[in-house]
Amino acid sequence: MKKIITIIALIFIYNISNANYIETKIKDTTATLKVFGNCDQCKDRIEAVVKVKGVDSASWDVDSKMLTIRFNTGIISLDRIHELVAKAGHDTELKKASDKVYNKLPECCKYRVAASDTTNHHAAIKGLVMEEDKKGNFKPLVAASVRLLNTTEATISDNNGMFSLMSNEDSATIVVSYSGYQSDTIVVGNKKQITVILASNKQLKDVTVTARQRGMNYSTVTTIKTLMVTEKEFLKAPIPSIVDRPREHKA
Repeated sequence: MKKIITIIALIFIYNISNANYIETKIKDTTATLKVFGNCDQCKDRIEAVVKVKGVDSASWDVDSKMLTIRFNTGIISLDRIHELVAKAGHDTELKKASDKVYNKLPECCKYRVAASDTTNHHAAIKGLVMEEDKKGNFKPLVAASVRLLNTTEATISDNNGMFSLMSNEDSATIVVSYSGYQSDTIVVGNKKQITVILASNKQLKDVTVTARQRGMNYSTVTTIKTLMVTEKEFLKAPIPSIVDRPREHKA
């Protein structure tokens, strides 16, 4: 008799456990929601903030702005997931991040600016400026000058080496420069983000020097001599003072 009761109890416990397992599986669901962002930093932030109890997996696509998430509705709701994303600074189709949190995002992640500029037929050029140290490691270059070629639009890289410029051209060209480094000119094209590594001026081998003077009977400036000098010779060259300059005599 006891054996029969034990068997019945085991069957009852098994049925309850199996029912709970089935119920849990039924509550597992996959949803897709739109989350606004710009770059890989946004992707890492969005996916990290939803890694909570009840969420099995989450993947955000930079191009489509869609977050695909698998979660258990018995543990966490879809509305709660929207709230978590918004608290990290990213707007969703249902929740908007507060301005205070949004403004703390890195410049490259500020999607509201990019969306507004797209509406006005402007494009945001974003990128990273880096330098190579003596050990061959790359690190951000702070306060590098970045400007749009043939325009007055300019900015400098921030503490993370990041920069952002607005352009209304389909294929803009930027010039990146920094004291002690060789300037670099880049055609942006349709690139969403660019990385610029500036080379030190120490890598410059030769310098071209062109001497000029006024002609006797002409007002234009005429090239009279061009020569090549090495960097070493260039640095040794004396700098003439005002006294050394020849006086000009009026005819």
